Amino acid sequence: MLDEIELDAGDDEDSWFSWGGGTTSTLSSGAIFLLSLALLFWNETSSKAQADAYAEAGTQVVETGAAVDPALDGKPVHLSTTVSTQLGARDDTFGLRTQGVALYRHVQMYQWIERKRSRGKGVRKRSEVYYEMDWDWRYHDSSRFEQPEGHHNPKPTIRSAGFFAEDARLGPYRFNSETLARRALWAMGDEDPGSLGHWPQYRASLPELSARLSSQGWFQIEPDEYYLGDQSVDEIEIGDISVTFYEFPNHYKLSLIAAQNGDSLVPWQASNGKSVLIARSGVEDAGQMVSQAISRNGGARSLLRLVGVLGAMLGMAGMVGAISGLLSIVPVLGPLLDTSLRLVGALLGLVLGLFTLVLGWLWARPLIALALLLVVAGMVAWSLSKLKAQRQRARTAQISAQAKQRAADRAAMPPPPPPSGTSANAASVPGNALPPPPPSAGSAPRPSASLAAPSETVAAEQTTENDEPKADLPPLEWEPGLARHRPPSVRPRSGASTPLYNASEPDPEPAALFEQVPVRSPAAAPPPAMPAASKPEPASATTAAAQTAKLVRRVLGRKGKYLVNRILRVLPDGVEQVVCFELMHQGKAIKRGTQDEIRQALLKLQASTA
Repeated sequence: MLDEIELDAGDDEDSWFSWGGGTTSTLSSGAIFLLSLALLFWNETSSKAQADAYAEAGTQVVETGAAVDPALDGKPVHLSTTVSTQLGARDDTFGLRTQGVALYRHVQMYQWIERKRSRGKGVRKRSEVYYEMDWDWRYHDSSRFEQPEGHHNPKPTIRSAGFFAEDARLGPYRFNSETLARRALWAMGDEDPGSLGHWPQYRASLPELSARLSSQGWFQIEPDEYYLGDQSVDEIEIGDISVTFYEFPNHYKLSLIAAQNGDSLVPWQASNGKSVLIARSGVEDAGQMVSQAISRNGGARSLLRLVGVLGAMLGMAGMVGAISGLLSIVPVLGPLLDTSLRLVGALLGLVLGLFTLVLGWLWARPLIALALLLVVAGMVAWSLSKLKAQRQRARTAQISAQAKQRAADRAAMPPPPPPSGTSANAASVPGNALPPPPPSAGSAPRPSASLAAPSETVAAEQTTENDEPKADLPPLEWEPGLARHRPPSVRPRSGASTPLYNASEPDPEPAALFEQVPVRSPAAAPPPAMPAASKPEPASATTAAAQTAKLVRRVLGRKGKYLVNRILRVLPDGVEQVVCFELMHQGKAIKRGTQDEIRQALLKLQASTA
């Protein structure tokens, strides 16, 4: 029956649709904030699921005829027909009969209602309970009051109820849907032409009460209202009851989409678990009804969004207000700080509310959420790669600019002063190499001193990594991991000869550069005549100078595990002569030659690891 329909009636300020009643307690700001976020999330997920259920029903709905087809059981059916009855509906308690298909009895009782309110702000905020007498269709159990003494409510002797006509029919189906009757009562006053709210009508004229009810204290206080109370007093007393009626007229046009269950119509269950029961006044086709249901669902969702966001803002502002209340005692600045903090709290509540709304929207649409996640991840990765490339280009440009500046500084430096004596003569020889002594008879010509033999021992000059290297080579780009690749120009050393360089041990003292050169015998042929402009030095002086000269290694630059060195010949008077350039890796020389050869070796190493 319709006894669960919650309806309030009356012509005064206590109208039938005032669902708030009198027992609604004031929630704390934190509870309001959390409930608002929960409402936003639920609204986004539930409304989307309901809209999907409506769309699914629209694709599976079947038109039904004037007879019940057993093959359609469990399927959504659509029909537009008349709700009618021959017997009408009846309330046996009051003996009230109507020609309509249903009758609803609405009962209210005058009773104590417990209410709560808050006073003060901040630390001075206090909540108090107070009681007032008012009409309400719900019964307030006074035994659960905080202060039940003096606020006793008697239990009502009659409750609200609804009654259907036994022969009420909707086309070929029986009509006893409490869901539709409840929706119609809730929608009273709706101006939509297709709303079910146009169906129920308020019963403005009631018949006289029976003698039985009159003896029980009932009387008719108004033509449309039965009243239970003391008729001899003018004041309303606790426990007085008021009864009014609503009736559903006969021969009313309805359009319905529901599931067939034998000769009855019940809500249809979609694949996502949502129920579908669409009813409209008048004659409408299935497509139009589904479209309107989806549109109304979207309108309700928008309204709940607004309510949820406002609740989140007010709740957060209230929580922040509890903190700002501590500052209200500060003169002048107290009220300003309180207002500012509340505005900040409201803004934070807005942000959190919108975030929850978006989260619920994405939760209800996992495929769209996954696509957006992939797009965002791709954009982040692309942005990071662009930033890395930009930083690399900036670093390359900075290194190139530094190299150009160093080259310009070297070009602007004045040339070194010419050496004197023997050193000057030695430096004037092409190639910065000492002139070799004439070969002795029967001995093979000695190789040029500008390139050191692989087995030649080189003394390393003591340097540190903080020393500024000589920038004879332009800066090169180095890639990590070159140590794992063997450069194409490197050949392994043969034999068990002494390694060229060992970084873990000090370099041995180098042997004299010309110890192994045989001294020319006096009987040998005289050396060729020197030009008149230059005066040759005695052979003994040249041999002595060669014996005291030594080779040293000087670091030019370091890139990771690679070193570029310059091998110099240092004469006794301090004059340095370039012998060759050297490329080292992990303490071993892997290439010696001219500056161009070392540069080409580095380029090959870089290309092989690219």
